Amino acid sequence: MPAWSFAWLTLLVATSASAQDVTSVHARVHQSGTLRNPRIMGLQQPQMAQSSQPQPVDEEDSLYLRFPSSGTDKASSQAPAVHRSPPVIVSRQQRNVVWVLAAEGDETEIYASDTTGRDLGTWRVDALYTEWTALAVGRCNQKTCLYIGDLGDSLMRRGTVQLYRFEEPLLAFDRIPRTYSVTGVQKIIVGYPDGAHDARALSVTSDGTVLILTSGFDGKSRLYSVSPDAWFRGSTRVDAHSAGTVAVDIHHHGPLTGITRTATGGFVARQANSLTFLTRGQSGMVPDPSRPACELPASDQSGLGVDWLDSRRFIMSTVQGFNPTPRLSIAECPGP
Repeated sequence: MPAWSFAWLTLLVATSASAQDVTSVHARVHQSGTLRNPRIMGLQQPQMAQSSQPQPVDEEDSLYLRFPSSGTDKASSQAPAVHRSPPVIVSRQQRNVVWVLAAEGDETEIYASDTTGRDLGTWRVDALYTEWTALAVGRCNQKTCLYIGDLGDSLMRRGTVQLYRFEEPLLAFDRIPRTYSVTGVQKIIVGYPDGAHDARALSVTSDGTVLILTSGFDGKSRLYSVSPDAWFRGSTRVDAHSAGTVAVDIHHHGPLTGITRTATGGFVARQANSLTFLTRGQSGMVPDPSRPACELPASDQSGLGVDWLDSRRFIMSTVQGFNPTPRLSIAECPGP
């Protein structure tokens, strides 16, 4: 059994406009493995201190969600650097393959792994890096593509953000880890209609529409859509369209950092130590009344990546304490 100090908590994780409570169930979680790609491990290595004086937590790092722990929940001004777990997405056309986006460093690479963390290769992407924060998989031109969101903007200063997509690479039959170059990368420059936003949640609908969910540092997480034909307009700026808000108390519980599409077109958002099932309503994303929120065990972890393995199970990436090596865990949420 992993040496994680799990403690079950009951949280109010979402509220609808009428302030009704969302029912919840407990998830069964087990550690699947650690991500063993040497590039990921290299990017995640802690830096040596440059001064004997205590270093403050980076402003951007402090915005990342942490699972509640048994200790204090106040950020320490003398804490070491906060390590981020990478976004992960499950391949829709290759069995037992997980795609990983590095959460630290500035390498424009993606990594393939299995659900135990075994290294299956590195793919270099011909793209610019500002702050890659989101990874998704979805349709493009009757094929399956990986989508990368260069969406990070915790200081709200970027005039535009970038989206990249390319056909999902097929792993070699022997699955021996090698380094490859991605070809056929498409890029679009996206602007929001109401100014700069930080976003770490990306999804692609069945018709190829890209959905971006902002972090909601101002207490309101906003949903924006980018139409499929935007990829054929060249390098000119494309304006995202407002698609409503998310009826989750972001200000009280922290920013949303994960969203993914289910087989039935619904969504799941990871917030604090719960997974909240969402559906798209007239005014945006709202908690799905047909599925209860799925509570996760609390521990000294921080996490960013989450995706479905099947209709009940999720795979998540986390980092724990001062250990920078990302872990993979699988959570099973009981059905409604």
